[in-house]
Amino acid sequence: MTKVVGVYSGKVAQWRGNGKRFETAIFKTRVAGKVAITVSGITDDFQADQVHHGGPDKALCLFASEEYNNIEKQLALSLPRPAFGENLLVSGVDDRELCIGDILCIGTTKLQVSQPRRPCYKISAVHREPKLAHYFQQTGYTGCYLRCLEPGQLQAGDEIVWHHGEETRVSILDVNRILYGKEIDPQLINQLLALKSIATSLRATLKKRLEGAEVDDRRRLYGEFDETTRESV
Repeated sequence: MTKVVGVYSGKVAQWRGNGKRFETAIFKTRVAGKVAITVSGITDDFQADQVHHGGPDKALCLFASEEYNNIEKQLALSLPRPAFGENLLVSGVDDRELCIGDILCIGTTKLQVSQPRRPCYKISAVHREPKLAHYFQQTGYTGCYLRCLEPGQLQAGDEIVWHHGEETRVSILDVNRILYGKEIDPQLINQLLALKSIATSLRATLKKRLEGAEVDDRRRLYGEFDETTRESV
């Protein structure tokens, strides 16, 4: 059954460790009962970096509960739930099948997939595993962001009614391959750019990729770690 396992929100907090510190809202707690969802997401959910997080295209972050087992096995970690700042932890949803523009009707809300989540060093830092952000990017199983088409209420245990939203279907996994792969696929990028439902920031990134611009991901992936030794600095 495709359903919501947990709903989470959080406030901005200071993280300190290894001689570094930064603000993050990755630490989220379970919200019990029905939760109001607006075009901005959950009312009491906050973002430390409002340039790369939040806004109508990134109202909610969704992650598949099944992927936790793979991460823990591959990286020999034991992780809390939630661990990655997701608002919705769900079961029965796979990044290989979830596509840009897909509609998820949950409770009385209608939500739409807008783009993959782009992993950053803060995920690695708070879990003290420098390979973690790179693992997400390498596998392509990043989870995704949702926009809210119809505000309403949802809660843990709600069934997810999943509809295809665009005639051209490009999965979250395929988008990540386009973003991070060595080879540029102009045809697939143009298919994505033709979609009405892709997030504005994703559209801009894809245009740069199509133009052949080099994207340096090192700071995003390893900001608090040395990308050569993969050790904290």
